[in-house]
Amino acid sequence: SSGLIVDVGGFEISPDGRWLAIMASDPETPVERRKTSERNDAKIVDEDDHPRRVWLYSFAGDSLIPVSSDAREASSASWSRDSKQLAIVTRPTGNQDDLGPQNTLQVVNVATPRSARAVPGVPPTGSSVSWSPDGTSIAFVSERTGIRDVFIMNADGTGVRNITNDPSTDDTPAWSPD
Repeated sequence: SSGLIVDVGGFEISPDGRWLAIMASDPETPVERRKTSERNDAKIVDEDDHPRRVWLYSFAGDSLIPVSSDAREASSASWSRDSKQLAIVTRPTGNQDDLGPQNTLQVVNVATPRSARAVPGVPPTGSSVSWSPDGTSIAFVSERTGIRDVFIMNADGTGVRNITNDPSTDDTPAWSPD
């Protein structure tokens, strides 16, 4: 086996075209491959042993770097306009009915990709992240009001405000280029 990532769930190309953020699972280990071939690969229900996480691929350096923890499932990613930062939403693995919502919004600096920092102010129901074109704000979806609404906050996590606040379910925020 090549050891490449598997189960790709999505990708985002950086605005400068130098990076590819990939949401994918780790490959099976040699022990897991052996167990599968021997049909000795029983799994525990609701156990996710290879969650999708975020990887950065550099087209220039032909390198693949994991940036989110393998203990968390990545669900959304968005590049800053200058391609220096990537916002990602992750959650712990396991049955969410048992855990309750525990999503985290993190920002990864491409210069130091293994040091993602959690953004304060985002409720544990945050999802569907989108970075503003000017890099000053991040939009995300949350159920903090009991229904899915779109919120905007400053890139540092301050100034969280609901911009949809209506009885309909809102999802997948996007910004106009201007």
